[in-house]
Amino acid sequence: MNGSVDEKLFDTFDAHEYVRYEGELYRIEQSRTGFASYTVQSNPVDDSAENETVVPLSNVSVSFRDEVRAAITNGSYDASLGEWSSMPEPFDHYVRYENQTYSFSVSPGLAMLPAMTVVKLDGESTVSS
Repeated sequence: MNGSVDEKLFDTFDAHEYVRYEGELYRIEQSRTGFASYTVQSNPVDDSAENETVVPLSNVSVSFRDEVRAAITNGSYDASLGEWSSMPEPFDHYVRYENQTYSFSVSPGLAMLPAMTVVKLDGESTVSS
């Protein structure tokens, strides 16, 4: 069975290696997998950024432009879990979009997600305690 695991269920079986269900014996395997991600935060700035490098949104790398646009529109952009490889190089310049200048910060993140596998044991398996 594949699907999400409720943390409470995960904790319930933490102390148990085996479970019997409808007369059949199953081994419970639990793990946690890390998925890297990142967040892009935008901040509107006043015209004091004129002495800084300011580029129009159209000059931002095509591989990162949609993320920058989403951060401008929504205040931030959260990459999906596992999209670590698409995190941009340091992004330390200002972007001009629709007559407003924005600064940006890019923050890495890591989420640890639980996984539970239940394996049915054959009739000849024995369990020692």
